[in-house]
Amino acid sequence: MHDINRTLIITLLVLLATVAIPSVYALKCYSCNTHPDYDGATCESGSIDEKHLINCDDAGKLHNRNYTMCRIFHQTVGTETRVVRSCATSGHDGCIARTGTFQIKLNYCECHGDGCNSADRKSRVGLALMTSSALIAVILSRFI
Repeated sequence: MHDINRTLIITLLVLLATVAIPSVYALKCYSCNTHPDYDGATCESGSIDEKHLINCDDAGKLHNRNYTMCRIFHQTVGTETRVVRSCATSGHDGCIARTGTFQIKLNYCECHGDGCNSADRKSRVGLALMTSSALIAVILSRFI
């Protein structure tokens, strides 16, 4: 029983450290635009090309910014919709929707973590919940 408790505590500490300790390497975000004149289909969710994953520290030095997050914009003007992915300087971890005149709609999400702007927010949250649930189930199955 003593070994089981020690194993559980070590596992939980490793998980906590993985989530709580900031990374010592540069943040990487996808940077692209789905408009055909830019990156087109190689920037679409589900088929995003890894060539669009950039080092935000390098981009920050180029633009004199301190990027700390990733961002994904879904913008609709009239009937045309495009997705723009980029590094972000500040904000919040979440999504905001805005509307404007002339049939303009904008939804943007900001997130922390490498490549977190690869898919829409709902997909990432669902994946995180499924992964966490599976991990908890494995841990509990070892001790029950």
